[in-house]
Amino acid sequence: MIVGSIIMAIITSVTQDQIPQILLENGTQLVDNLHHERRFGDSEIYLLFSVFAAISSLAIFTFMLMPSKDVPNCIESSEKRVSFSEGMKLMADTLKSSKMFTLAPTFVLTGIYTSFWVSVFPTTLTFNMHNSSLIYLTAIYGFGVGVGETIMGIIISTLSKRIKDFGLKPTMLIGCILTTAFCVFALLSTPFDATYTPSHQLPLLFQPTRTTVFLIAIIAGMSDCCLCSVRSVICALAMPKRRAQAFSVSKIYQSLGTCVIFFFSPTLNIYHYALGIPVLCIIACIFFFREARRTQTMERKITQELEDEAEKRRIAKELEAMRQSI
Repeated sequence: MIVGSIIMAIITSVTQDQIPQILLENGTQLVDNLHHERRFGDSEIYLLFSVFAAISSLAIFTFMLMPSKDVPNCIESSEKRVSFSEGMKLMADTLKSSKMFTLAPTFVLTGIYTSFWVSVFPTTLTFNMHNSSLIYLTAIYGFGVGVGETIMGIIISTLSKRIKDFGLKPTMLIGCILTTAFCVFALLSTPFDATYTPSHQLPLLFQPTRTTVFLIAIIAGMSDCCLCSVRSVICALAMPKRRAQAFSVSKIYQSLGTCVIFFFSPTLNIYHYALGIPVLCIIACIFFFREARRTQTMERKITQELEDEAEKRRIAKELEAMRQSI
């Protein structure tokens, strides 16, 4: 997000002379006569997609060359233990698992919220006609999201070392609170119909500026980092022997949520997103906490059994030592 936003800002700077301009008088924007949203010139579009296509190709090539060597304490071994057919069978069993059904609201929330902060909200920044002269807003938004992701990643990794199970309920709660906060700020700064059409309506409270968009983007990045982190953690803990399959199933639910939102997006205004996503956060929290509690109970039970087994072996060794001494 950070690198991409910088590239976007550079391309916008290079091609800004070709961006369709709004009506100006003595260098001052005439808001009342504003008839166009922020528009992208052909050269800007060609350069953006060409550069991102090149970077994506480089990323795929780099990923192919990465070594598959195991690292200490890795939760997933690189050793292939099952065949393709066995893997598909495991995938089908995981898809039907009650644990995955319980966690489905969390995965669907991730998909719907990702659609909102990745696509819908940036579109409102473009469709808001009062922002047409702020040609760098999209780049600023992307940069802020990247900063937010980084900040929250550092916070989660640091506190997880000090607080047991911080990556479960606490992170989920923080993520839902930040998600709700992002929806509230989006509602207050976005014309109600800018989610699906260019709009000259005024927001509820304030117009987006470079500073407010950057701060809102930080919240979006931090909340997304929380939701993605808990998704990875709960998949690994809920189904420790089928981590890869559990994560894949979570992506199916996530894609389903994204697909549904994009199908209905032409009819959804900012109120639908700002109210619907927080409600889904509450539902996801309820089911996530239930599964996290079950997982923690199972983990404690396994730990206790291992400790009991170790204690039995210790006592057996002591008894054997006593017999030999006698």
